[in-house]
This record gives sequence, C-alpha cells and structure tokens, in this order.
Amino acid sequence: EPKPSFRETPLYKFGHTVEVHVAELLKLKGFYILPSYDYSGEDGNKAPRLEGLLSRHVIPDLDVSRRGKRTWVEVKTKSCATFTRMTGRWEHGIPERHYNAYVNVEKITGTRVFIAFHESGTGETFLTSLGCGSTLRRSNMRKGDREEGRMVWFPKRDMRQLVRPA
Repeated sequence: EPKPSFRETPLYKFGHTVEVHVAELLKLKGFYILPSYDYSGEDGNKAPRLEGLLSRHVIPDLDVSRRGKRTWVEVKTKSCATFTRMTGRWEHGIPERHYNAYVNVEKITGTRVFIAFHESGTGETFLTSLGCGSTLRRSNMRKGDREEGRMVWFPKRDMRQLVRPA
C-alpha cells in the first residue's frame, strides 16, 4: 500500500489550518498574503524552497506585504509556552536548523523573517522576529532518553500578540 503524501497526514492538515488562521488574522490587519505552501512541487509533497546554483533553503510559510513593505512569516503551532527555570521566563522554541535556514533566507532576500507561534491550548498567536539578539537561548532538546537536537528559544515577553481587530 503506498504511503500517503505528507499533505494527507493529520499533522499537515492541522498545521495548514493554523497557517490559514494566521493568514486571515494578518489580512484583517490590512496585509496581503502570498501563501508559500501553495508552491510545493509538482507532486505537492515538497516544502517550498528558495533555490540557488549550489544550495536550497526552505522558505517561511507566508510572504506578507503592506504599504510597500514585505516580510516573511513562519507559522509554528505549540500547545503552550514552556517555562524555563534557568532563565525564569516563558519561551517557545524551534529546531536550530530551521532557525539557521530562516536566517539564510533573510540574508539572501533582504526581507525580515518573523515567527508566529500559535498556542493551541489558548488559541492565542504571538509574533517575534529572528533578531531577538542576546535574548535568544540555545540548548540541546531531550525527550525522555532521546536527543532531539539543538533548539533556539524565543522569550515570550519579547513577542507581540496577534489579535483580531476590534
């Protein structure tokens, strides 16, 4: 039996629903959206990429424009923020390899990259830029006995809440 495409998995469908939700919130604030997920290869099963002669970089989910300004927005879904005792702050994290890919896209395109963290537990969405500077924290991620790789953590206190206009 053939393996279903990634677009047919529950994980993709849930993530896509959240991407559409964030796009709608941004449209309500006057932004225009070019959803990167519409460009996923001929078989519809590849992440959209920025391609050069020698390298490729996965691009963020949304290409967002308003009043002559353009940004990228990557949408991440988390159940809730994580409290870190060591820093005494609430944080959201992404794999360091994803963070590095978005930094490369930002450098190549000259367009800032933002991350939208949607908290499925509260239904709230928070926006932050890659350029949090010294407030970012890096660590190894462990789940039980498994090493999950390096993570980059963004402090929630530095994020803006993305809300529906009144």
